[in-house]
Amino acid sequence: MFRSIVIQMEFDERGERYDRFFPEIPYSIWGGAWIDDAKQATRCSAPSILIERLPFSMLTRTFHLHLAHFHEYLSRVTESYVLECGRISRLG
Repeated sequence: MFRSIVIQMEFDERGERYDRFFPEIPYSIWGGAWIDDAKQATRCSAPSILIERLPFSMLTRTFHLHLAHFHEYLSRVTESYVLECGRISRLG
């Protein structure tokens, strides 16, 4: 089973990365868990959590809170929960 937390800069209104830094650049935080079955080329995933458009200045001030929240959610996701959710997709 895989668990992951991803923090990334969002895109500007043109769909491109920001080319200069400023404190209000929006970031997102995503957390999810999944199980890959290489034999059947499928992925079974649990519901994920997401925070969007979080300004960088706020992200740096509240990082520990978000990380604790995401960790608590993901640490409670079990293999049986992922399988019972039944969210299956094909692996590429």
